[in-house]
Amino acid sequence: MVFGNLSKLCTFYRENSYEMEGMETDLEFLKLFSVDGVWALLSVALIFYILKNQERRDERQDLREQNYQQVILDLTESTKDVLEIKQLLQRHLPEKQENP
Repeated sequence: MVFGNLSKLCTFYRENSYEMEGMETDLEFLKLFSVDGVWALLSVALIFYILKNQERRDERQDLREQNYQQVILDLTESTKDVLEIKQLLQRHLPEKQENP
């Protein structure tokens, strides 16, 4: 609805801006613009604002995911170390200490 009216508004202005009827054409344009044009401009501005914020949010999410991947890798390495220590202890401890 808003974009259709904006299209009509632009067409009206293009068709009538070349006519030299003075202030009447400008007043008609201002009347049309004051009703629908402001809302159309606000809608377009809001769309661009939302897209820009979404882009920033996506960048932050990508960074967060990279940090999560690094944490997972660090935990995996730690788990490998713990398993290695457990195996060493099992090999070097006498069996009597394992079964009380």
